[in-house]
Amino acid sequence: FTYCTSLQEINVEEGNTAFVVVDGVLFSSDMKTLISYPAQREGSVYEIPASVENILTGAFYGSVYLERIEVAADNVIFSAQDGALINTRTQTILAYPSGKGDPEYTIPEGIIAIADNAFGYVPELMKVHASPDLTTLGIGSFRECMNLKDVNGLINVQELVSGMGRYEDNSFIDCPEMVTVYGGDGTLKYSVYDDYADCSEITGKMPALESLSIVASDIRNVDALQELQQLTQLHIVFGGMSDYNEFTRDEADAIIEALSQIPNLTTLSVSGLVDDYSSDKRRKEIEEKFVKAYPNCDISVY
Repeated sequence: FTYCTSLQEINVEEGNTAFVVVDGVLFSSDMKTLISYPAQREGSVYEIPASVENILTGAFYGSVYLERIEVAADNVIFSAQDGALINTRTQTILAYPSGKGDPEYTIPEGIIAIADNAFGYVPELMKVHASPDLTTLGIGSFRECMNLKDVNGLINVQELVSGMGRYEDNSFIDCPEMVTVYGGDGTLKYSVYDDYADCSEITGKMPALESLSIVASDIRNVDALQELQQLTQLHIVFGGMSDYNEFTRDEADAIIEALSQIPNLTTLSVSGLVDDYSSDKRRKEIEEKFVKAYPNCDISVY
């Protein structure tokens, strides 16, 4: 039910022994798993029952009337802080109510991860402040945050997905505003237009970044890319040499040369440089360049 943003009510047929609805919310029959909170359920506050041990990803997605999540005092797994739902065992933010009208949110110290879709569809949110403890952004962590423009303090985030490389994995998918993501002494910028892949521009470095997926046309500062000294996994998408808005061979080769200067890569994936219009000779030429630079790296060119 994650993206059922018009859902008002869930009913369970009489005699169903697997599920139960309590106060309009869908649970497993033993009340240990919270499955879905209907997006259009009325009520500004909801308390997680003491019996709940598991909450499904995106259970509170698009909960437009919900302003605050609370947790029963004797629930030892979950807690609430400033209205957001937290798994205290994994130190992960699981859900941020869509109806919470605050334009800014500060992620509490000690939180190390933001779950998939945790901040999904929070229209009033414009700025997020992170602490150095945060290392992981989930898939669609800030999906459809229509006014989000600024996420800062991501100095220890180790993986960032951008653009068509793995668009469906992007933490900022469907954010129509330009989102500036600050980390360390530089920034990574995102922008998503309608349903198309986002346009990212590297203008600096995130010192702890280990994994990056990015579209080659988004690289405006090749030198900044080389500064990602901790990068071990890279997926770069060129989009096809025959594409009308893509690179000349010289431009593509310049980026390939720059990539060969990143010191610690163990996994490298390059797509779009070889297509129906490219020869096998071109593929081998690209692979040989990378193999020479990274003899111990897992390399794929396609």
